[in-house]
Amino acid sequence: MSKIYKCKDCNLNLIQDKSIGVIGYGIQGRAQALNLRDSGCSVIIGNNEDKYKTQAQEDGFTVKDILSVIKESDIIFLLIPDESHKKIFNEFITPFAKENQLFIVAHGYSLKYKKYSYPSYINIGMLAPRAPGEPIRTSYLNNEGVPCFVDVVHDYTGNTLDILLALGKAIGFSRSGMLPISYEEETELDLFIEHFIGPLFIGAVEKSLQLLIDKGYSPLASSLELYTSGERGFMWSVYARDGLYKALHNNASPTCKFGISSYMDETITPEIKNQMEKVISAIKDGSFATKLDVEEKNNYPQVTEFFNSKQKALITSIEKEIQNSLGNFTHK
Repeated sequence: MSKIYKCKDCNLNLIQDKSIGVIGYGIQGRAQALNLRDSGCSVIIGNNEDKYKTQAQEDGFTVKDILSVIKESDIIFLLIPDESHKKIFNEFITPFAKENQLFIVAHGYSLKYKKYSYPSYINIGMLAPRAPGEPIRTSYLNNEGVPCFVDVVHDYTGNTLDILLALGKAIGFSRSGMLPISYEEETELDLFIEHFIGPLFIGAVEKSLQLLIDKGYSPLASSLELYTSGERGFMWSVYARDGLYKALHNNASPTCKFGISSYMDETITPEIKNQMEKVISAIKDGSFATKLDVEEKNNYPQVTEFFNSKQKALITSIEKEIQNSLGNFTHK
């Protein structure tokens, strides 16, 4: 089993005199920048003129243009969408990067699919948290942390791993643990979850809701039972904490346990297993990335059509009715 880096493996002194730039102040950028600052790091934000710049200024950060941040920082986090990496590297990093600088990505997609090249005299690393920004920030404030993947992509100075571990400690990742895996593996795992588990779960919920309504069941009751009550989301948290089958055994009724054991194999059909293989193959051979390039070039017509259609879908109207009738609520 791979070593998991904890707080004892990380030395904050390595970054205390470093200037840190965070490019992008969105979901990840805000949480990580705040945590870094609270750990005593010197942080500036690089962002365009938008609402995120305003938020960063309200949070007390100095905000500069992206090029200035790259020129002034020893360590630069690229906490922006994958499709923006190519532009940032080609226009700002490759022409203006200084020797020994460290550039950090939160996802390996642009590296795996070779969206850009980079100078040999800089360091490249990955810190890929396994949670969105809100739990990263909340867990830090509670003296806890979320796990993250770490990888040294290009080690010019010879100490990139040590710096990454120190940064991970400053953000709070080492409180949970930092697992070393390659950026290729991180990308493939992340995409597989998005391309298989995501459609499988969301599609199953929507199709189940339609079937139940067609069979005469109450739309609101069906939706609550499927997901809008928050019970399923709460149980996923328990599965993550206690272990999938242990949590199921300890928390489910005998009827529920018998039902799951009866239908599991029938539900995961050969067709579903074949789809798993199809999805992972498209990720590994680059065919999905090629399709995404075309979609991006044409300004995401498939994505736009998909979400426009879902605004008119039955499931969306039922959600609105539940929110109007019962309010927004979740399990805590």
